[in-house]
Amino acid sequence: NEVSDDLDRFIPRENRPDSFGTWADALLKHVKITIVPVENPSMRQAVEKGEYCLRGNARGMDLNRNWPFHWDNTTTSGPAPLSEAESRIILKVAKGLP
Repeated sequence: NEVSDDLDRFIPRENRPDSFGTWADALLKHVKITIVPVENPSMRQAVEKGEYCLRGNARGMDLNRNWPFHWDNTTTSGPAPLSEAESRIILKVAKGLP
């Protein structure tokens, strides 16, 4: 299970609580949550004008598929992992860089 695999990186099994509420409390003691209100400003503007279900940035690249993890060379994933500025910015945020 993906969640428990990720959890292994943050909380050793012997320190994990049994119930979800206490599990969530324990997890939140070990992680930082950062809210990024807008990752893709150009498409946000398009959505505000009524164009819905747009996944790409202004260059037509799907930012959800522009990451190194399981990247494949499709027409919308970008020419290379992290080829798009928006993806690189979110990676910096995720790594805690200024």
